[in-house]
Amino acid sequence: MNHPLITMSLALLSLLPLAATAAPGNQKSIQITHIGDFSGPSADFARDFSTGAKVYFDHLNASGGIKGKRILYRLSDSAGQSAQALSAAQEAINERSDVVLFGITGDQTLETLARDPRVHKSGAPLFATVAGNTSLGLEDGVFHLRAGLADETQAIIRQLKSLGVSTFSLAAANDQLADAAKLIENEASAQGARLIGRVELHINP
Repeated sequence: MNHPLITMSLALLSLLPLAATAAPGNQKSIQITHIGDFSGPSADFARDFSTGAKVYFDHLNASGGIKGKRILYRLSDSAGQSAQALSAAQEAINERSDVVLFGITGDQTLETLARDPRVHKSGAPLFATVAGNTSLGLEDGVFHLRAGLADETQAIIRQLKSLGVSTFSLAAANDQLADAAKLIENEASAQGARLIGRVELHINP
């Protein structure tokens, strides 16, 4: 079974050629800029994510880095705002054009960065993104390390069915309820289950 940390190492190795062709930069290091919501509605998640990432990057550096390159791990706060995330990405690219943009969270923010002409032209990979419902992929420079909403929905309903649960309700954030409900209703119908209620969770940006 592949361990998530092993998967991250292998994926980072695959990014080395991309970073090298983007610009000369500092060939003795890999700069990874984590653009996360460190002060907005998802701050708890961002802090946990960055803590785990830092522990592992420190471990890699203590073990000699990746192909001899040390990881420079930096944090940049988006406050949960796509425009602020884009500004942080452009600043990171201006500072060092062979940067890896890490931990981009949220469908709208990921779309904003991946579609931005300056980010796209830089060739900066968007690595370890967290987005539930997007068609962006490797051809867009986006490297997902977790399942999308459709895959997660399929697995959840399959698990519920195995426990004898065939009717259930959905509670989701106001910006995700419609997409999540549509996916769940379609998947539930395909697996002989039924969504009987939904609750909208209001989250202020």
